[in-house]
Amino acid sequence: KLMRRNQHQTIARLGYDYLASVLYPSLAQYPDAYEKYVHYVGDTVWDGKACYKIEINFTNYACNPYTITDQGEAVSTLAEKYYLNEYEVLSLNNLSWYGDELKVGQTILLPNAYAKRTVLLIRNDLNLPVVTRVYDGKGLLEEYCFTSLQVNTVIPAAELSEDYPDYHF
Repeated sequence: KLMRRNQHQTIARLGYDYLASVLYPSLAQYPDAYEKYVHYVGDTVWDGKACYKIEINFTNYACNPYTITDQGEAVSTLAEKYYLNEYEVLSLNNLSWYGDELKVGQTILLPNAYAKRTVLLIRNDLNLPVVTRVYDGKGLLEEYCFTSLQVNTVIPAAELSEDYPDYHF
């Protein structure tokens, strides 16, 4: 609970893999999703670097009633199962904690996608997102920015040993 206090995500969920793992299933639900919801907005500059601006706008974003059917279901397990934003599910239902068990028969609201709108700034030279802004029905929900990004840096083998002095093992 300490790691999640006042946070939407844990450090394990920050990065490119997690972003792809939640956005792709939302898009995959619809056969024409890329043509309908994903748009190249134009070029921009962020942190002194040229970027493409991409918007994913789920115009059919909605919250639907969901009835808890299994013992042990929690916001975190439902969000993982349906590729949803845990914080959004908490907020929509005035719930207090991600792992709190929900009651069988209880009805809550679940969104039909991770976010209503996502804006990505993708560095032209690296083809990697450096800014991700996630919006729910009320406004900005999450923002992740990567500065001083270094790709494929070599880590000396000595740094991977328990004897490396800078790690103070």
